[in-house]
Amino acid sequence: MPRLFIAIKITPSIAFESLLPDLKRELIQSNIKWVDPQNYHITLKFMGDVEEYYLNSLRLLLDRIAENNNTFTLESSGFGIFGSKKHPWVIWYGFKPNSYIRNLQQSIDDSLTELGFEKEEKDYYPHLTVGRVKFLSPKSNLKEIVARMELRSEKYHVTKFSLISSILKPEAPKYQVLKEFTLQT
Repeated sequence: MPRLFIAIKITPSIAFESLLPDLKRELIQSNIKWVDPQNYHITLKFMGDVEEYYLNSLRLLLDRIAENNNTFTLESSGFGIFGSKKHPWVIWYGFKPNSYIRNLQQSIDDSLTELGFEKEEKDYYPHLTVGRVKFLSPKSNLKEIVARMELRSEKYHVTKFSLISSILKPEAPKYQVLKEFTLQT
């Protein structure tokens, strides 16, 4: 049974990549599982383990969604954390929500109810997970460190989204794109 999610693959800029060594160096005393840049993505919908017999219906539904949504541009909003100052659990790189990504995410979420998937209850915030905090050194003020990671706002043109299978491995998950869905121009 594949573990699936729908996402927009993102290739960060050179400026973004150049900040990561500084961030990692400042957090060297902490235990953070850094995401491989090849795995950067903005999740639109996490579905979890999905029975094989749903795959064809899922592909058809996502084809229809791609046909009804246009390409768009995302603008970055910088780095942040999920969790509290004392108990952060994710370091992320965020994007300003706009009507295009909101409509795409909502149409995926709404349409998947046809196949029996639950709707998301949390507010949607587009972001890349950069690292997962396992242990934070008491000397590290992650919120302050992340706030210093300044990067001018960048734009990313989105032309497609993907259905991705995630195979969990001890070192890091392995992602396999099952199908890409091209948005309308």
